[in-house]
Amino acid sequence: GSMSVATYNALLNVMAKAALLGEAQKVVASMVAAGVVPDVITWNTVMHAVANEAATGRVSGVQAGLEVLAQMRAAGVRPDTQTYNTFLRACTASSWGRGTDRVTAQGTWVTELMRKDKVKPDAYTFTTLLDACVKAAEEDELGGLGEAMIVLREMEGAGVRANVVTFNCLIGACCKSSRKHGLTMVEKGVKILEMMKESGVRPNSASFNTLISACAEAAAGSTSSKAAGAALTRGLALLRDMPNWGLRPDVISFTSLLTAGERAVRTGDTTVIQNGKALLTRMQEAGVQADVVTYTSLLSCFASAAAEGIPGDWVQRSVEVLEDMKAAGVAPTSVTALVVTDAVAKSVRAINKGNQEGREAQERLRKLFRQLDRNGDGKVSVEELRKVFSVQSRLGKRMRVSREDSSTGGSAKDGDGEDPVEGGELSRQVASLRAAKEEARVAKEEDALDQATMRFFEVADGDGDGVITLEEFVEVMEKSAGPRGLGMLPQVGSVEAVAAARAHIAAGRQVLQEMLEAGVRVSLVTMNALVDTCVDAASLGPSGENGDVACVHACVRDALAILRLAKANGITPNARSYNALVRLWAVAAGAGMGDAAIEKALEVVEEMRKGGVPPDCVVFNTVLHACARAAFAGNGGGVARALGIIERIRAAGLRPDSVSFTTVINAARHEGTPEAVTLAYTIFQKMPPASRVPQTYTVMIHALAKVGRATEAVALLDASIAHGLRPNDFVLSAAMRAAAENSALRAKVAEVTEAERRRAPVDWVLSANGPTPALDRTLRERAGSERAG
Repeated sequence: GSMSVATYNALLNVMAKAALLGEAQKVVASMVAAGVVPDVITWNTVMHAVANEAATGRVSGVQAGLEVLAQMRAAGVRPDTQTYNTFLRACTASSWGRGTDRVTAQGTWVTELMRKDKVKPDAYTFTTLLDACVKAAEEDELGGLGEAMIVLREMEGAGVRANVVTFNCLIGACCKSSRKHGLTMVEKGVKILEMMKESGVRPNSASFNTLISACAEAAAGSTSSKAAGAALTRGLALLRDMPNWGLRPDVISFTSLLTAGERAVRTGDTTVIQNGKALLTRMQEAGVQADVVTYTSLLSCFASAAAEGIPGDWVQRSVEVLEDMKAAGVAPTSVTALVVTDAVAKSVRAINKGNQEGREAQERLRKLFRQLDRNGDGKVSVEELRKVFSVQSRLGKRMRVSREDSSTGGSAKDGDGEDPVEGGELSRQVASLRAAKEEARVAKEEDALDQATMRFFEVADGDGDGVITLEEFVEVMEKSAGPRGLGMLPQVGSVEAVAAARAHIAAGRQVLQEMLEAGVRVSLVTMNALVDTCVDAASLGPSGENGDVACVHACVRDALAILRLAKANGITPNARSYNALVRLWAVAAGAGMGDAAIEKALEVVEEMRKGGVPPDCVVFNTVLHACARAAFAGNGGGVARALGIIERIRAAGLRPDSVSFTTVINAARHEGTPEAVTLAYTIFQKMPPASRVPQTYTVMIHALAKVGRATEAVALLDASIAHGLRPNDFVLSAAMRAAAENSALRAKVAEVTEAERRRAPVDWVLSANGPTPALDRTLRERAGSERAG
């Protein structure tokens, strides 16, 4: 039998949802041809297709919508409120992100058309317009909140009652601009909640979840841990406040806050990671089942905390969360596996980062101690401490007074400066009273300062001998700052550092093994990330003359165990997997294993080939790096061995690149013999100029300088410029070091440097490293002599 109008309308609905306006129009044409009369639902569904396709930018919502309105009228069907509401959405779709002015104009035009057709706007009409204002708002328009509030007032003026969707659009405007404007927009959202209450509209979970998301955006946009912490604290308060509105937090509420915490950790704020377990407990108490996204969000917080060097064993904390997941019956995913592996990798890198930052911090502490030790006897007495603290306090007061004077124009008098009280007696009494109060306040501050000074002194003077030594001062500051801040992690270059890193890797491998056994599809990316971490761990150990090959061997065993686990579960290693093993042997070459490590690296390359993974130039360049590291450690390698690797590259059908030749030259530099450098210089001269990069020139200059060929080293500056490669600050600094005490060569380098500054002063100023102190000093001396001349 023939299809009914309801059947056609159902088919049209499919087309409309898929934004297929052309197909929808064909359905209407076939409908008419079959003698089926389209009704208002038919045309409204076609208008729905117009709106959806306009949102994709493929059609003009205004033009296509007007055509549908004309077709409706021609068919004798009168547009209703839904027709115009959908038409309004079609008209405003093209304005998203392009400013609210267009939306306001289009909204006014559509509502005028409605009135001419005697169609009364309803709550959906105004809410559609309000939502369009929010979506169209540009970055500096407070999320469209101002325009949306105007629409709300027009809505009230038309006698149309706002509903929860209307108010949620307003809260959405606050969320949209909270990344830029911070907690100010969150508080505006809270005021909208109060407006809802006054209007008799009950907020729903979406209202609060959007506000909590606004807190997340405010935290993400913060540049300080204090601001991020304030945003998260506000989010926690909103979460706790939901039951007071008769609402139960859902999984989105909690996950939004955890996501915010992960962003805030990057600024150093620990609000969420400190409350992470408490949030999960609160979810259980609220009857909300945490899902895998919730748990993974918390794990991401831990990975970020490790990256930022925040104190804590974040790998162990991650393992505990996984145990909680298991107990709750929540299965991890491949993303969970990747996030945990990321926590392992960042915890290992934090050992190196914490060590470097710790050394810098300890140097700052020593400098501070020297400032406290006013008489230079290596000890700080309580009197010395009081003097320094007192000076700092007075400076602080002067700065406050200066700011107050500048804000009041430097005068505390009223009007034109005359005494406002006749005779001036009352004024003098008031001034006397103020002076007495100020004196009392200063005395109170000084007493508080003295008490604080004594408390610090008593804590720092560990042995109670009446003075603070440098060791005691550093100890008390370390305890207050935490292990990451002052380098209390295992010292890089020690066996202990490698052991700490391997403990993290072992925990990560165990996690992946359990996930694989549970059927989780762990990706090769995750496995490779853990193998790469083994290289980072090996790099933390002793190297050079003090190298400990056993540390590297242990890390190699870890990496092989991870790859065996991958193969056993059908995960085939790729070039990156093998390259990580080669990198490990390169570390071993620099740790004292020398040529034996290079042979091991070549065995990996052969295994790679047999495994069906063609070795690429990156892998061979890593073997070349092993030759350079072995030469640096004085245990094999060198330029001759490196040239043998170059032949292997060619035999594999590959072309050595600039990195290949630069690494060969670096191997000669570390070998340090005149013969090796001469061979490297020959290679350098045969290299096509286009394949030479700044690093090639830098390494070659260092190599020539090492064997006393300073003139040739400095001459490479002209060669670089002649071949169209402007020397950067690394090349120039290498040349200045090569010039050493030779005034003529130093003058030559200074001349080239000055010429580069004149050619591109902006580039020079914006250089990431800038000139070295020695180079800058030479330039200043040259400028001084020119002025004197």
